[in-house]
Amino acid sequence: MEARIIRETLIRHRWNKSQAARELGLSRVGLRAKLERYGLENVHPLAPPAAPPGVPKRMAGG
Repeated sequence: MEARIIRETLIRHRWNKSQAARELGLSRVGLRAKLERYGLENVHPLAPPAAPPGVPKRMAGG
């Protein structure tokens, strides 16, 4: 749940971590720690979603 809120906030702020952290009531360092904890630190903001296992990429929009 927290990871989803963080990701939605980052998307709303176009992945500006300073603005997202401010809205979430976190420091930038605190937000970075949560991004690492949830595996979101390497998510590219414009990358299409990954295809579920067994679904060809062309059918998953990628």
